[in-house]
Amino acid sequence: MKTHCHKRVYSFQIKKCQNVLCDIYTPIRLSQTIFDNLHFLPDPTPALDSPEHYSSFQAVYGKQTSEEFRPSLQLNQANAEPAPKSVLVSGKI
Repeated sequence: MKTHCHKRVYSFQIKKCQNVLCDIYTPIRLSQTIFDNLHFLPDPTPALDSPEHYSSFQAVYGKQTSEEFRPSLQLNQANAEPAPKSVLVSGKI
């Protein structure tokens, strides 16, 4: 399934493989040229020239991306409160 699926917080994508012996999916019906140009949808990625904006779809499509910059993760990290220092002190109770 790792060759067929791409699981993310915002999406779950499935793509047929090119293995004719694959038991999971039927053979592709698209032309080989079109199929070879299909990629999983990219994750949000900051623009190199302006980190407060995201790169365009065309700039990141077909490239390996990660969920590191997804908006909900960035928002959660920005709103996270640090633990009080007294919580991090070890001692006998």
